[in-house]
Amino acid sequence: GRAQDGVTGHDQRLSGGDLVVATRQLALLVKAGTPVEEAIVSVAAEAEKPATRKVFMGVRSSITDGYSVSEALNGAPRAFPAFYRAVVSSGQASSKLDEVLERLATHLEKSRKMKNKILSALIYPIVLSVIALIVVTLLMVFVVPAIVEQFDTLGQDLPWLSDAVIAI
Repeated sequence: GRAQDGVTGHDQRLSGGDLVVATRQLALLVKAGTPVEEAIVSVAAEAEKPATRKVFMGVRSSITDGYSVSEALNGAPRAFPAFYRAVVSSGQASSKLDEVLERLATHLEKSRKMKNKILSALIYPIVLSVIALIVVTLLMVFVVPAIVEQFDTLGQDLPWLSDAVIAI
């Protein structure tokens, strides 16, 4: 879009948490009647991370250059996912940007919580798998060769099951 010609360097990836906080702040400010451009400046000023500040100042700069909010967001596709940009665009078109931003913030919070739950649910099986792999490796490297050596010393053949495990 046209906004991509506007400001460069503000299209940085934002973490999910930063985007949620910024969207929630933007929703509250717009709902309170703050003009969108001022609300974006406030969000940028309140941002803890320089990347978030830079992204929102870039968006504000695009709006100052005459682009709509949705066009300005399109200029930073790495910062704002396609879904986010589409929702804001529809909110702007229907003149219900405050409601849409609030719903968007709630949606982002819920999806972030779900993502965190999924990650924490996967940590336990991953840790168990890694430990199991380490134990099997240690057995194959240290224990099995010692047993093979014992059988060689005694001059006996290994049981067929042991031969199969060693072959594997």
